[in-house]
Amino acid sequence: MLFRSLTLLIITFCFASCDALTDSSQKQTDYLIFGHFYGQCVGDECVVNFKVTDGGDLYKDENDAYAGVGDFSFKKLPSENFELAEEIRSSIPQKLLSSESQTFGCPDCADQGGVLIQVSEDGNEKKWKIDQDKDNIPAYLHDFVDEVNATIREIQQHNK
Repeated sequence: MLFRSLTLLIITFCFASCDALTDSSQKQTDYLIFGHFYGQCVGDECVVNFKVTDGGDLYKDENDAYAGVGDFSFKKLPSENFELAEEIRSSIPQKLLSSESQTFGCPDCADQGGVLIQVSEDGNEKKWKIDQDKDNIPAYLHDFVDEVNATIREIQQHNK
């Protein structure tokens, strides 16, 4: 009787553990990736990408994935940097989030650069490339592009 009870307890524990592992491994982390890219450029500031997570962390892409093409390799930055980037998440224009378009203008076609925005919410990813030339993009993106560029400069200055 004791053996049977002990066996039942072990089996129950194993199933509970498996369920817990499955739930945690399937949980999606929401994030925002933002950056800028310049193709005809030399130096460390030509391609810069950051990732802000719901967990309160900020990461910098070490691979310098141009316009989000290729693999990112994010390295965690000190926690005080998180606040510098967190405001961008709340300032993404609703029109952008609901837009069918993924490209605005012709980012970096004339060496003017582009802005990369990638959002993941509940496992659903959306990605946009936005021209740096304001004559080529809708007016509702002007202030947002300025904010992204200013935030990138601020984070870079803070981490020199």
